[in-house]
Amino acid sequence: MSGKLSELGGVAEPSFVHGQYSFKRDDCALINAGGAATKAYIGRIRSITAKGGADNVKIQIAWFYRPEETKSGRQAFHGEKEVFQSDHLDWCHKNAIIGKCRVLTLEGYQNLTAIGENDFYCRFFYSPSSGEFSPDDVPVFCLCEMPYNPDRVMIACDKCDEWFHPECLGLSKGEVDQVVRSSQPFVCPQCVAQLAPETEEANDRFTSLER
Repeated sequence: MSGKLSELGGVAEPSFVHGQYSFKRDDCALINAGGAATKAYIGRIRSITAKGGADNVKIQIAWFYRPEETKSGRQAFHGEKEVFQSDHLDWCHKNAIIGKCRVLTLEGYQNLTAIGENDFYCRFFYSPSSGEFSPDDVPVFCLCEMPYNPDRVMIACDKCDEWFHPECLGLSKGEVDQVVRSSQPFVCPQCVAQLAPETEEANDRFTSLER
């Protein structure tokens, strides 16, 4: 509630305006990373404090980490717009904000009709102190047994319902486009191999009936 004293000694506020943007608690912001950094930091606003007027507003930020900012670094299954929620908190002045962004769930991100430059998604919590992620057990797909990456095309087998990366099956982009355009079901190599003995046995039975 506006008017309540904050832990910094100022007045706790529900919202503030900075440049062309209006912010409230739980909004996500792009924060100037300074130096030679090419990408802004990303944080969620936890608290807003004003002290001595609207120009002196400080915000408490809960940081999101990009994959390359973690101890283990970027992995093959990390999406380009993926970030990780953390328990790393800092206070900074509102003037450090350089833009507004959205951090969605993976499902919410997938449901976007158009993905903007400042749209991100989060599916893991990251502890900077330990370098650990949670959950530490997520579904894996394809022959490569990797978690889902929304940046990579996948194709489903119509027999086993498993999802595969075309490149892991040795399929070219042209072949994938042909599968998409075709009304015929797509069957993965494993299912084809399982179907082959059944087809051969059926052909043998049909041949014996002709004799």
